[in-house]
Amino acid sequence: MNLKLLFLIGLLGLSACSQVETTEDKSGADLMTTGGDEKNGFYERDLDDTRYNTNQNPNFIDLTESRPNLGTDQDKIRDVINTFPEVTPGSVYVVGTDAWVTVHSTKKFSEEDRDQLRHKLLKDITKAMPRYHIHIRIHDGDGE
Repeated sequence: MNLKLLFLIGLLGLSACSQVETTEDKSGADLMTTGGDEKNGFYERDLDDTRYNTNQNPNFIDLTESRPNLGTDQDKIRDVINTFPEVTPGSVYVVGTDAWVTVHSTKKFSEEDRDQLRHKLLKDITKAMPRYHIHIRIHDGDGE
């Protein structure tokens, strides 16, 4: 008797669940449309580059050809160094969250001037690339 009762309850439960109607088609495409004259689809509507900067999220996979990578980060660091007239960029290595930067100059700096230059470089590079811990090494007096 108990077995028959459990069977009937289960059968009623299954039949009640099968009566649910959805507007979703078989592939789920209706869930991703908005209708009207608006753009359809999640990626076209919500991830428009003018409203959403995809470079801000490190978990977002950017598949465009012009996506930033370590090389573009290194080039940006070199561009910042090139704004200083007395120095030229040397090697720039990015390892994890650290950027190791070498700067060359033909001018010989005193220790105070070298520290001021290092501080200015560190400030400007960190402003341009805040995601890295910048380590600067200055080679002054090169070429003498």
